[in-house]
Amino acid sequence: MTEFWNTYREAIVFALVVIGIVLILLALTKFLHNWLAKKAKEKYPNEEPTTINLVKRVLNTLWIILGIAALSFIFISEDKYDVATRNFELILYLGFILIFTIVGASIVETLFSRAIKKTTASGGDPTSYKFLRYLSVFAVYFFGIILAALAFPALRGIAQTAIGGAGILAVVVGVASQEALANLVGGVFIISFKPFRVGDVIKITDTLVGTVTDITLRHTIIKNYQNKMIVIPNAIINKEKVTNYDLEEKKICQW
Repeated sequence: MTEFWNTYREAIVFALVVIGIVLILLALTKFLHNWLAKKAKEKYPNEEPTTINLVKRVLNTLWIILGIAALSFIFISEDKYDVATRNFELILYLGFILIFTIVGASIVETLFSRAIKKTTASGGDPTSYKFLRYLSVFAVYFFGIILAALAFPALRGIAQTAIGGAGILAVVVGVASQEALANLVGGVFIISFKPFRVGDVIKITDTLVGTVTDITLRHTIIKNYQNKMIVIPNAIINKEKVTNYDLEEKKICQW
C-alpha cells in the first residue's frame, strides 16, 4: 500500500483536487440557482424561471465534462498535454458562449414580452414589438454562433468576416435559401409599411380571411372565422392584394 501511494501519490492528489473542485462548483451552482429562482418567484410569481433552470443544467453538465477532461491528464503522456490543454480550453470557451447566448436571448425575450403586455394593456399596437422580438432573439443566437465558430480554425475566417460586418449579407445569402430570405424581407416590409397590424381583420384571398394574431420573421398567422390558425409565408402576402377591414374605419359597404 505504501509503495502504491508513493508511486501514484501525485495522480491521486490531483484526482482528489479535481473532484473536490467539481463538487464545490456543483454546490455553488445549486446555491446560486436556488437564490435566483427564489428572487424570480418573489418578483414575478406567475412566471416560471425556465432560463435559470436551463442555465443550471448547462453549468452542471459543463463542470462534469471539464472535470472528466481534467482527470484525463492522469492517463495521457506528457507529450499530449498541449493537445489536452487546448481541448480543455475549447470546452470551457464553448460552454460559456452557450451560457451567455442563452441568458442574452432570455433577457431579450423577457424585455420584449413585458413590453408587449404593457402595450396591449394600454390599448397600443404590439406588432412592432412582436416582430422585433423575433429579430433580436435571432441576432443574439447568430452572434453566439459566430463567437463559437471563432474557436475552430476552419471557420474562423468566415466568423471574422461576419463580425467585421462586410460579409454578414454574404454569409446569410450563402446559408439561407431564396424563399427564406424572401419571407424575411417580406416581414420587414410588413412591419415598416404597416399594411396591417396584429388584431386587424384582413382578406388575402376569398378563402384566406381572418384576424392577424402574430407576425414573425418567416410568416404571418391569422385566425379565420372557423377558429383555425392559418400560417401564411410573408413572401406570399407581399405578392397578393390585401384587404384590411380595420385600417381606417370599421364601417364598410359591401354588395
